[in-house]
Amino acid sequence: MELKKYPMIILRGIVVFPLTEINIDIGREKSINAINMLVENNTSGEIFFATQRDASIDLPTAEDVMIAGVVC
Repeated sequence: MELKKYPMIILRGIVVFPLTEINIDIGREKSINAINMLVENNTSGEIFFATQRDASIDLPTAEDVMIAGVVC
């Protein structure tokens, strides 16, 4: 199995499912950096979305993020 790396955005209070279209407001600096990385370096045009467990946390750590997500 080939390991792939994607820019990642951690979502607050939103769960994204495959084949679903939604609008997402991006505001945190790390999320903006992920979008910039996608535009500048990611030739596949894909990004990984995961949801944080507690939407009130401003700077989530790995433990604050659900273990599953979706590549878009």
